[in-house]
Amino acid sequence: MLHQRVLILLRISRTDIATEKLDKIIVYFDGGTHKKRVAIVDVHDGYKIRVWEHLNAQTNNEFEFIALLKALEYVHSEYGANAKNVVLYGDSQLIINGINYNRSFSPKHLQRLEKMSKRRMKKFHISPKLNWISRDQNLAGFVLEMLYKKRRRITSAN
Repeated sequence: MLHQRVLILLRISRTDIATEKLDKIIVYFDGGTHKKRVAIVDVHDGYKIRVWEHLNAQTNNEFEFIALLKALEYVHSEYGANAKNVVLYGDSQLIINGINYNRSFSPKHLQRLEKMSKRRMKKFHISPKLNWISRDQNLAGFVLEMLYKKRRRITSAN
């Protein structure tokens, strides 16, 4: 039931890419501190949704970086090394701008995650275009939101 609701939500939200020819690999990513989850949504050929829970991170920025790392690993495993025309969408300006413009991150734990992200891009031979989008356009954010709402309904019913 939740899976169907998420797919309906994704279809409605996909109007911005419905007119775009999908010769690109497009993946949305998002991370959140509630239930320590990250999600990615691949819209290249249909919808592929992946969610990881109970991850070892503390701050929202750490979860956003972990979501980026999971997106890179996913692209590598699904499309192989040297994947071309990869576009990753995230709603963290800090992470998107930091990676795109080689800005240094002040907290040490974010510097470590930034280096891990850049190493993975190099190791996997992936040079994604990282684009910022608002929270209400992030399909991965919708998935996390739907999971959060489902958990709240189940918890409040008990």
